[in-house]
Amino acid sequence: MRVSSSSVRSPQAAFALRTSEETLHAGLILPATLPMYRCWSLLRHYLLAEPQHWEAELTPRAFEGREVQWLWAISITDAESDYAARHGGAALENLLAREGADLEDFNRVSVV
Repeated sequence: MRVSSSSVRSPQAAFALRTSEETLHAGLILPATLPMYRCWSLLRHYLLAEPQHWEAELTPRAFEGREVQWLWAISITDAESDYAARHGGAALENLLAREGADLEDFNRVSVV
């Protein structure tokens, strides 16, 4: 799995997070959050994961009396989303790493 310190921003994903009734956690899939901004990409969903690559910089923070944990939004395909739903987000993260997926390439093919 190749990553850099740059981040990809999606207003639609931010809105989905803000309006979500669900508690956000590693392994959660945010469905169909990318098509409006990258309609040409097969990466239509986000998988929330712990940002292991920036662990030292992104420690939990206190915010309004609650501890807030940083999460990384990894862009994934329909097939990868289905795989994560069946086997868990950690299993998909392992598969992405094993296959050497470039998580910043919006043209990458599915690893499933």
